[in-house]
Amino acid sequence: MLDDAPSGQLDPRLLSHITVLSGQYHLSICKIQRLFMDQYGTHFSIGLISEAQGGVSNMLTPLHQALHYHVK
Repeated sequence: MLDDAPSGQLDPRLLSHITVLSGQYHLSICKIQRLFMDQYGTHFSIGLISEAQGGVSNMLTPLHQALHYHVK
């Protein structure tokens, strides 16, 4: 799975962290942005966080479909 992760500003661990914050902890993009600023002193744009969420969703779609097929 990590081989499919895009290279760029966000590494796979940060992509996963953003996904957990939004999915598991139900934080909004603005709250995620504020959390990174408060904890790490880093600023990520709202667009970058949103793209990260969408990118992870796209990466997980084939796995989700395969699991859905298997369970059926």
